[in-house]
Amino acid sequence: LTALAEKIPKVYEAGQKGDSYEAGQMAERDMFWDAFQQKGARKAYVRAFSNGFTIDNFYPKYDIIIENEGSNVFYNMSHGKNFSLSERLQECGVKLDTSKATMLPFLFSYAQDLTEIPTIDLSGLKNRATSRATELFRGCVALETIEKIIIEEDIIIQSWFTNCTALKKVTFEGVIGQGGLDLRYSKKLSKASIISVMNALSTTAEGKPVTLSLTAINNAFETSEGAADGSESEEWLTLTATRANWTISLIDG
Repeated sequence: LTALAEKIPKVYEAGQKGDSYEAGQMAERDMFWDAFQQKGARKAYVRAFSNGFTIDNFYPKYDIIIENEGSNVFYNMSHGKNFSLSERLQECGVKLDTSKATMLPFLFSYAQDLTEIPTIDLSGLKNRATSRATELFRGCVALETIEKIIIEEDIIIQSWFTNCTALKKVTFEGVIGQGGLDLRYSKKLSKASIISVMNALSTTAEGKPVTLSLTAINNAFETSEGAADGSESEEWLTLTATRANWTISLIDG
């Protein structure tokens, strides 16, 4: 399979261009992905794309549906150049479905060149121990956009965004009910993303910690262009007052 994977870029490009000779080699690409994804039947993807896959040979043929354990699926998947996972999946006409996964630790950890990630559905996680979803995006230093994170109130968050220094956009759907959400490294986080985080925080949890970047808040909620005074703005203070049951800290990593 490794040897076939190395041939995928040329084969795929040939098929896209319609070259009559090279296009015939598409059968080789199909053979690889049919075997690798078991013609779409594969559901176990532990470390599936963590070794040997790059922007040049990642062209899945079938939906990537992760059931049960899905640890380290894209761990350390680096390419040497920026790579939007969302765009590549769309290009291939497939989707990433994590809704049936019961464990997703280190899902994207240290995938240092990924810039965009599609919706990650955590609703299937069982027995919400920290180990079920620890360090989801840790070390994704080029990551700018996470389309959406679907979360359940009892999911324990730990080190999800450590060193996510480029993160600008993330949307939460559901309720964040456990402490540990730490976005201190994400100094570029957009106002809409910050509001999404705040609105997702449980209104009944007591004394749970959440950490945001002081720089991100100062810039996103500034009272005038260049003022960088958002942490003292009426808008930010009003927003935090709606989640006074949380311990909200503003620091920079």
